[in-house]
Amino acid sequence: MTGERPVRFRPPTTATGLDLGTHVPVAYLPERPKSARVFTWKYRLHEIVGLFFGAVIFLGVAAGCLLTR
Repeated sequence: MTGERPVRFRPPTTATGLDLGTHVPVAYLPERPKSARVFTWKYRLHEIVGLFFGAVIFLGVAAGCLLTR
């Protein structure tokens, strides 16, 4: 569901590159507006990179366990 309704949004962390008054897409469930997040590639990239490196570490440990048997 998308909408073009202006809302005030304060991200939970300090976001670099977002000046006061910057218009950005924000994603949230209508029944949980306090869970809103900035919906841009720049701010979703850290989650993607974190999951990728977590998977690499997990698979590396798993491979190490299998090779040492």
